[in-house]
Order: sequence, then structure tokens, then C-alpha cells
Amino acid sequence: MPRMAPLALALVIAAMAALAVVSSMPPRPARPTATAPAPPPAQELPMQYTLTATYGPFFDGGLVALATDAQGRLWLAGEQELRVLDAAGQPLARHRLDRPARSLAVGPDGRVYVGQDGRVRVLGPAGQPVATLGEGVLTGPVTAVAAGPDALWLAEGSGSAPAALPHHRVRRLSLAGQPGADLHASTRDGSVRTPSGSMDLALTAGGVLWLTHPGKHRVEAYGPEGRLVRSWGRFSQTDPAGFTGCCNPQRLSPAGPGRWAVTQKAPPMVKLFDAEGNLLADIGPEPFAPACPILDVAAGADGTLYVADTATGKVHRFEPAGEP
Repeated sequence: MPRMAPLALALVIAAMAALAVVSSMPPRPARPTATAPAPPPAQELPMQYTLTATYGPFFDGGLVALATDAQGRLWLAGEQELRVLDAAGQPLARHRLDRPARSLAVGPDGRVYVGQDGRVRVLGPAGQPVATLGEGVLTGPVTAVAAGPDALWLAEGSGSAPAALPHHRVRRLSLAGQPGADLHASTRDGSVRTPSGSMDLALTAGGVLWLTHPGKHRVEAYGPEGRLVRSWGRFSQTDPAGFTGCCNPQRLSPAGPGRWAVTQKAPPMVKLFDAEGNLLADIGPEPFAPACPILDVAAGADGTLYVADTATGKVHRFEPAGEP
């Protein structure tokens, strides 16, 4: 066997020594696998609602809107007809409409206001026609009505805003149909941005006008002089108190002292807030149709919520099961 040169022999010895050191080292601990953070725990809300009844379907699924009156009756609007139910869902009356309904409200005097294209149809508490308001003044669909003791506020849909987004003007009419000053909402041109063509209005004591502003993902309140006095809500895909998608919130209703029921779609839900925007309860997405385009909501004097699923034509009754 030939003798190895001294330099080569030294290199071989060094390599073997290094290999022995590496072999004697303890194995490196495995790097931990990255995992997604755990979802936050479900928020414990101070109120709960229980589904106690479902009425319908009505109008072959063509349910448009609903409202409650001081007698505890439930008014339902289909495109060509109004129906009146008692609180247990039993039918009381039916009234034909000469034009399709777009919205519905009951005033403090018991009169019923049906928003239609370019006008508002007024009926007495027994359903008899009383007046037609807004012809020659309104041109678009009246998709929301709020009735006060001396005036009406209307959400009138129109074409496209300067930014090419659908919008509504909030119009004012006297109870005799005379136009008043329009509301200048919280946008540069005074309109309410409504990407899906839907918004809602409600009046409370002192003439405060509340509305949903889907383009800003919030609820807004305006004083009698037209100044923005309160707003709450924001876009969020994770916060239960936030509003998802492009077109929420949708409809709203007073639901007891200092409380508001507000609806959204995708997923369809009803959320109960206090007047400062704190979330008190949520309902859904069951039992509502997943693709429901609009949930309308109205409250009874005892806090019961009636929710109209316009996809199925059904009305769901929810009763509070817990108080804050």
C-alpha cells in the first residue's frame, strides 16, 4: 500500500475528527410548525331573543315591507295588496293597492303610508283610501317612509350620484303634501349612498330622524334642524357590531326605550343596539333565507320583533329572552 503524503494525511485526519464531533452533537430540536391564531371567543351579549312563531308565506313570496301600529296589529305590504294581522298572526283584513308598494309606515294617528313610485298613498286606520301625496313633486321610487305628527320624511331613489353610485334623497312633505326642505345628509351632495338601492328611516321623540346609510356602513341621526347629531357603525368582517359587505345596514326600527333593531344581508341578521351603538343582541342567520335581499323589521310595544324575510315571504316573531 503506497504511503500517503503528510499533507494529505493531515487533511484526512482533520476531516475524520470533524465528522466525529458532528456525530456526537445532540439533534437540533424541530422548528415548530406555524399555526393560525385561535379565533377570539364568542362575545357574550347582554340580551337574547327566541323565535316564537313564523307566519306565512304571504303574497306568493312577494312580501315587500311590514309595520306595526299602536293597536298591536301587524301591517304587511305586497306589491298589490296590504294585509293586516293580529299579534298572533291571524288575518284581520286585506286592502287592494292600485300601484305596487315600495315601503310602508304607520303614523302616530294610525294612518298608513304606502310608498310607491313617485308618490305616497295614504290610508285610514281601517284601510280606507284617504289621500295621495307627492305627485308632481316626487319622481323616483319611495323606498322608505317615516311619519311624524306634522310631516313625512321620504327616501326617494334616483339614478346615479356623481360617483356613479346609486343614492337616495331624503325628502320632506307636510301631511297635506306640500314639499319642505330636503335633508342634507353626511355627503358632499347631501344624498345617502345606497349601493343596493335600499335604506330606511324612522322618527323618534323631538323630531329626531334616524336613517341607515349603507354607503358609510352606519346609522345616522339628524336633529329637527337637519344637523347630524349622532352616528355609529363601521365596516367589519369580524366585529359582531360591525356591518359586512357593500350594502349594510339595511332597515331599522325603534325596539324599546333607547334601543334599535337594525338588519343586514349576506349574512342575513338582525342586530339590536342601544342608542350609542353598543351591540346588545343578534339574531340569525337562521332562520332567514341565505340569499334574502332585504330583511325588514318592526317592533311591538312589548319589545317583540317581527322580521319579514322578503325571499320567502315569511314573517318571524322573536321575543326577548334576556334583559341587560
